[in-house]
Amino acid sequence: MPHNIAQHPKLGVLSVCVCDKKFVLVIRKNAPDQGLWGFPGGHVLFGETLLNAAEREMHEETNLNVHASKHLDYIEFISHNLDDTPAHHFLLGAVLCKYVGGKIVAKSDADDARWFTLEEVLALPCSEGVANLAQKAIAL
Repeated sequence: MPHNIAQHPKLGVLSVCVCDKKFVLVIRKNAPDQGLWGFPGGHVLFGETLLNAAEREMHEETNLNVHASKHLDYIEFISHNLDDTPAHHFLLGAVLCKYVGGKIVAKSDADDARWFTLEEVLALPCSEGVANLAQKAIAL
């Protein structure tokens, strides 16, 4: 592993927004999972709560305003390089969010952003865990 990469897991957040039985997903612009659909999210800043990070990341990637209401789940994500050394290691806190307002627009590190039904989510090329989180969120 290169010396310039931190050798510890990073804390991240996924913003799981459900409104009228539809979810907000984005196409990831960057690795890991570049080109796959997933929930908006990213790094949690030092001193920032997971709920605040969920609201910030949603706005940064989609232009939508949401209210982060509760922790939904946690996902550990580890990807490897060709030589089997760790490339990425994230602990992602999934946060259930309620849509407050705004028009959806892909911004920041999202190539596209759209609303999808659960059936559409299940048919998309998505990051690992997206389908399970969507099913869990819609059951609440």
